[in-house]
Amino acid sequence: MRRLLLWLLLVGFFLVAYVLATRLPEELRVRFVTSWFPFAAFAVFLAVFVLLFSWARAANRLSVEGNSLLAQGRFVEAIAMFERAAKLSRRSNVVPYYRGLALMCLWRVAEAEASFEEAASQRLVPADLTKLLFPSRSLSAALLGLDETARERLAHVEEIGAGSTAEALLARAVLAVRAKQWAAARELLQRYEVKLLGGPIRGLADALYAWCVEAMSGELRPVDRVGLLGETGPEALEQLWPDFMAFVRRAPRP
Repeated sequence: MRRLLLWLLLVGFFLVAYVLATRLPEELRVRFVTSWFPFAAFAVFLAVFVLLFSWARAANRLSVEGNSLLAQGRFVEAIAMFERAAKLSRRSNVVPYYRGLALMCLWRVAEAEASFEEAASQRLVPADLTKLLFPSRSLSAALLGLDETARERLAHVEEIGAGSTAEALLARAVLAVRAKQWAAARELLQRYEVKLLGGPIRGLADALYAWCVEAMSGELRPVDRVGLLGETGPEALEQLWPDFMAFVRRAPRP
């Protein structure tokens, strides 16, 4: 809405300038074109620049606040902050990426997938963000049961040298668990990189590891439901992956 008003302002300015330049008497027209119009145009473009700069600063401030809330595990508040930032900076790929991370932590994976897609669809995606974005997209696809899509994305992750990131390893583990390849999944979940994860995503990794142990040895290990579910209830994960939540329900509590 703000950008629409900005465009209307510019169009209105040039429309008024055109009318004045064509309707004024010749003497006033010359004076308008040589002195009044350049000053007015400079003032309008300066105002537009100041507005755009202020919106960019506000979007950056909201994004920083959103990241702080994300680090604190306040995912609902973080999403709201990222939504506000996105309205001010629609061409940003960083804001939808972090919004996607927050949505993942609430197990709103379909929404996270859409947010990651928005980040990836921007014209210029920095290389450092690409190495974060595509592993996350691989994980969202794996959790949604889009196995072929997840494998294609993981192949791209390998090409860009991000195959050892925690999210990529976890995505491979999710695919392995879905395929009942318990030993392969357990090996992936034991990797050091995965242990560095935090929040509900780490809760997922730990719960999947416990599931692998049960499938391979019959031992029931405790699952931290609070760490897994975070700010949300079990409904989203229940709908996303019923078999996994069936395991979580029968697993002992810590």
